Amino acid sequence: MQGFLKIILFVLFLLIIPTSIGAKTNAYLTIVNPIRGAEFWDQKNQKPIDAVISQMEIINSQKVAATFLIRFDVFSEKDITDLLKKNSKHELGAFLEVTPTLTNASGVAYHKSNSWHDPESVFLTGYSPEDRKKIIDAFFTEFKKTFGIFPKSVGAWWIDANSLEYMNKKYGVAAAMIVADQYSTDNYRIWGQYFGAPYYPFRKNTLLPAQSPGDKIPVVITQWAARDPYNGYGKAVEESTYSVQANDYIDFWDLDINYFNKLLDIYTKTDNKIAQLTIGLENSYNWNKYKGEYERQIKSAAERAGRGELTITTMSDFAQRYKAIFPGISPQMTFFAQNPLDPNYKVVWFMNPYYRTALFFDKKGIRIRDLREYNNSEEPCLLKSCSRINFINSFISSVDDVANGKSFYIDEGQETSLKVTQGSDKVSITYTNSKGENRKVEFLPRDISIDGENFTISGLILKTNLEYYEREPLNVRKSWWEALKDWFFGIIQSLYVNGGQN
Repeated sequence: MQGFLKIILFVLFLLIIPTSIGAKTNAYLTIVNPIRGAEFWDQKNQKPIDAVISQMEIINSQKVAATFLIRFDVFSEKDITDLLKKNSKHELGAFLEVTPTLTNASGVAYHKSNSWHDPESVFLTGYSPEDRKKIIDAFFTEFKKTFGIFPKSVGAWWIDANSLEYMNKKYGVAAAMIVADQYSTDNYRIWGQYFGAPYYPFRKNTLLPAQSPGDKIPVVITQWAARDPYNGYGKAVEESTYSVQANDYIDFWDLDINYFNKLLDIYTKTDNKIAQLTIGLENSYNWNKYKGEYERQIKSAAERAGRGELTITTMSDFAQRYKAIFPGISPQMTFFAQNPLDPNYKVVWFMNPYYRTALFFDKKGIRIRDLREYNNSEEPCLLKSCSRINFINSFISSVDDVANGKSFYIDEGQETSLKVTQGSDKVSITYTNSKGENRKVEFLPRDISIDGENFTISGLILKTNLEYYEREPLNVRKSWWEALKDWFFGIIQSLYVNGGQN
């Protein structure tokens, strides 16, 4: 009898195990699969449903949940919508790429361009604020007609703050996914947000973190195609394809699951109060080519969840957890990463609602390659339609090695004894330089300290521009006066940038 009771109790224990495994960790992973329909389809031997069926089988076999973001043209693909309805444990959200069928349903003229994925065609910002609301309303109406609910999660490579706030207030959208930092890939420039980390956006600029509860949109931003923190910081597609996306690191670099696992560790094994990474793949890629790697990614994530290293959640579930932990504004975030391809080189990324920075330990020395002060500037296309997206001038001034080739050099040569310590409101970095000197850099709430000397963010940016710490021959360096002029005219250009986006 006692043996029978033990069996009953064991079975009951198994039944109450939560489906979201790894629930005690502060690291979260979200599987997101954007689904495109027949419009602009260019895979000759593959139908829109093919990858979706296989993705569903892979995810279900690992007993995890995912978010499927649906583009408007998918509503006419009954085989896909029926499949999604049958798998009700997964979250369904809106993939807000604008296509002709969506504009037709909205009573809005489609903005045809050289390519369907040009910003003036595919993004909501390609249309007037009034037309954006019509497009959103038509999408959400059809979504509810098809699935009986409004989506809580939305995604597109860019979503403006006006549209985000409208969807939050009218439809209760809680989570939004945009693309990670990219300087020139796909002919648009989304540059300067929290690097690879979730945040609350400023109500006038999705790119910027809110600095007060009253100025935030209560929607949690996550990022698609998170970049390699060391190799992914750069000007071209050659850098942005160092990412967690299977198609990126396979096609451009012939890398494999070992590289992916290193990135997975960087983003989920941190000392941050919370960590999150999005993985997945659009159904419009060659599925036969990427199926195996996609399956290896999902299996790797599920195994880590099984060991309690991370929790796999949907987009809206993660947003709910984030809001519960951080009801006010976004916390500081830090990533300390070795170069996944060469552990001799490293980077420390630091972000809080007031600034972001990146300290690189590379072949050129120890230098700050990225430093920008978050200034509550209004995004360029907030109140008007734009044919392009360019956030490079959203910051009055910055240290930006990618945009202007300038870095703030702290030391030459390679460091030893590097240690990164994260406190409640600062990060301390200590190391020994090539001369044997002990150095200390601290990222403080609103300042940066170097060996005990504090610099304001704007002051350090100005110092970099004035002294122009570039390793160039003296005869081609700019004088301090030329650097000052560059800095001043950069401010003037930034103040008038809204007039230049059309």
